[in-house]
Amino acid sequence: HQIWVAAAARRQGFATRLIDAGRAAALSDGSLLPAALLAFSQPTRSGMALARAWAARQGVPLLLVG
Repeated sequence: HQIWVAAAARRQGFATRLIDAGRAAALSDGSLLPAALLAFSQPTRSGMALARAWAARQGVPLLLVG
């Protein structure tokens, strides 16, 4: 899945809410996917900034591969 937010709507928390909604819907038992199990693959520059900020707020490390 991809997350995209229009430039005019960025920095308002929409992408973070989309990530959290995806975590809530990811597991069939209704539990929340642990933040440490979320992956960001091939993010754009803006996506990497989102990933870093989100991981820092969640208190989980961001592993960079590649």
